[in-house]
Amino acid sequence: MNLIRLTSGLLAVVVFLVSGKAAEPERTLVWDSELKEYKTKPGETETLFSFTATNHSAAEIVINEVHPSCGCTVVSMPAQPWKLASGASGKIEAKVDLRGKRGILMKTLTVNSSAGNKNLIFKVTIADPVPANLSPADREAFLRRTQNQKAAGADRQAVFKNDCAVCHVQPSVGKTGRELFDTSCGICHTAAHRASMVPELTGLPNGGNRDYWHAWISRGKEGSLMPAFAKSAGGPLSDEQITSLVDYVVSELRMPKAAPVRRLPPVIGREVSKTETLVPIKAPAQAEDTTVDPLQK
Repeated sequence: MNLIRLTSGLLAVVVFLVSGKAAEPERTLVWDSELKEYKTKPGETETLFSFTATNHSAAEIVINEVHPSCGCTVVSMPAQPWKLASGASGKIEAKVDLRGKRGILMKTLTVNSSAGNKNLIFKVTIADPVPANLSPADREAFLRRTQNQKAAGADRQAVFKNDCAVCHVQPSVGKTGRELFDTSCGICHTAAHRASMVPELTGLPNGGNRDYWHAWISRGKEGSLMPAFAKSAGGPLSDEQITSLVDYVVSELRMPKAAPVRRLPPVIGREVSKTETLVPIKAPAQAEDTTVDPLQK
């Protein structure tokens, strides 16, 4: 009998302890929305989402970290770890890089907190970058060009690879001088629809400097769309072809500014004799040329 009473007492203690734990307040974190959407405007390169959290429990909730689903999203939160008291609210923000992206993006933020894990989703519909008035053929060409520029932005030597080689490598084979310029340089720098980031080559401040042109053509510029054309740097041109290009651009593309012209006033009422000496009028001194070389931007 005593054993039965002892066993019953122990069971009562266990039930009490279990009941005490079950009575612990539930930790509830409520978000203003678990899915947000945004449609971009033409030309936008980034967008910002925010999600607001409210602690609906009687206890403090700690948000330990927030993981974005990809590297193009940067998350910011008030603190890390972020402590939300009972009844308190606050927001996290996610900035999304849209450069080089098209169509519909679906991204996820995984929130890790003392209330458990939660996935927040945001959807971005990127506006069509193609002008609406283009013909089907021009639209296709525009999209292809945009795709090629994206590839070149990631790897400036991409213009010499795969499909791009049809326009940027094959036409230059065996050519020199002006013909080579038209096929290798003019395709970008003198094109009818020259891209805004591609500079005009005529009249550059260093246009008469052979070393300047040789360096640009041979090695290009890291971090830009300008590729290296020398074979030794992964390009398609031989040393002889590069020399012929330098000869051409130095002689043909250098366009020095014309000196200011000051006209003599008309002489009224008399003729100038053949023996009369005319005193030349000096042109005003030119200001220092502060033109910025667009290739150096």
